[in-house]
Amino acid sequence: MDTMDTDKTTQKERTAYIFLVAFVAAVGGFLFGYDLSIISGAQRYLKDVFQLNPQQFGFANASALLGCLAGPFVGAWMCDKVGRKRSLIFAALLFGISAVGTALPQTITQFNIFRIIGGIGVGLASVASPLYIAEIAPKKIRGMLVTMNQMAIVVGSLSAIIVAYLLAEYAPSSVSWRWMFGSECVPIIIFVAFLCTVPETPRWLAEHHRFDQARTVLERLHGQSEAVNEMDEIKFEIDREKHAPGISIRELFAPGIKIALLIGVVLSVMSQWTGWSVTGFYLPTILAQAGITDVAQSIKMAIIPNVANMFFTLIAIYYVDRVGRRPLYLICTLAMAITMSMLASVFIFKIMGWPVIAIVSLTAAPHAIGLGALSWLVISEIFPTRIRAKAMSLCTICLWLACFVITFSAPVLFDLSQRLFGVPSGVFFVCAIISLLSFFFVLKMLPETKGRSLEEIAKSWLNKSKTK
Repeated sequence: MDTMDTDKTTQKERTAYIFLVAFVAAVGGFLFGYDLSIISGAQRYLKDVFQLNPQQFGFANASALLGCLAGPFVGAWMCDKVGRKRSLIFAALLFGISAVGTALPQTITQFNIFRIIGGIGVGLASVASPLYIAEIAPKKIRGMLVTMNQMAIVVGSLSAIIVAYLLAEYAPSSVSWRWMFGSECVPIIIFVAFLCTVPETPRWLAEHHRFDQARTVLERLHGQSEAVNEMDEIKFEIDREKHAPGISIRELFAPGIKIALLIGVVLSVMSQWTGWSVTGFYLPTILAQAGITDVAQSIKMAIIPNVANMFFTLIAIYYVDRVGRRPLYLICTLAMAITMSMLASVFIFKIMGWPVIAIVSLTAAPHAIGLGALSWLVISEIFPTRIRAKAMSLCTICLWLACFVITFSAPVLFDLSQRLFGVPSGVFFVCAIISLLSFFFVLKMLPETKGRSLEEIAKSWLNKSKTK
């Protein structure tokens, strides 16, 4: 009886420790969401202060995403060479430089430069955080833990909107937008302090022949018996890779692996082009077009869809390891097509006020439950350890390129739709069509990864390559 109680206590302690470590790594996602979303509250101030035309306005909103494109290049090298943990610390440093720099610019060019620096940090964190969590998580709850990173992104976005509203409401309008960007320094300091307390991932330690340290971390995370089994799997994978030639770009396009790469790239792109990126980035501007013209009030109303986004992400965390990745994707691509069509109809039928808030909040559901959360999870699962960091980086580059394209072009597209049709609805209808195309892609191409170890998933692609 005493032994059983001790085992249960030990298991509870290990589970609590796993969640704590994953939570710390997910704070990188919080900063990711905060950094990208804080501009939503500041964008109308920036437009007035620097007298921006639609192209300049689009670039100011999208400039951080240029840095996000560079981040994965840095991330692929850093995650492999210096480790997942140190990569997250370096990302925090870039966030800090950006926070200070964007709070003090005298010109829009200076502002854009520091946003790009912060974007590099976002791009680096977007690789390192889910990679870290995937490599420390037990396979039974890996989906839940990696989805915690998406939850952290959502909470970061919500926190940014709340801070932006408070500053818009109570700080002088001449400096409130500067304080919005500077406010990021607080979570950055907390993040670095917590990062110093977590271990490096056992897979990275083993790859660098630090087997004793890797075993110690595995025992702390999963228990002694499970650690032995997992260590054997990791060693087998490393031994197999040892006799393989060096990683090259050609290896990413090998038979079998190229299917995984195609899936990763398409899921990454469609997470941005199915609608929520446009809605989230330009939410105060969209609400202004729907009749909420006061700046502080439009930012305040933007809090509600972000709260909805957080609620729906909790649903994703609960169901991702119960329902599976593929069913959630199929449901959510269809749901996004419907909600984007509803949002387009808001402007066609000149709907104003609270119904707009409700419909915008509905558009958060398919993204939070499926299209956004699952894209990060799947690309952290489907690649072999040997090429995981580089393949994830390539997928993440495509994600940020897609995000830059839609964010930069959105003001121009809204303006074009307004001139051609008298309403900005054309943009949302395009997103609905992309969502439908995504449904058919997932139906045809995406395998289920629920309940499978990373090594098992890797072997499935390698077996496919042998049959080609």
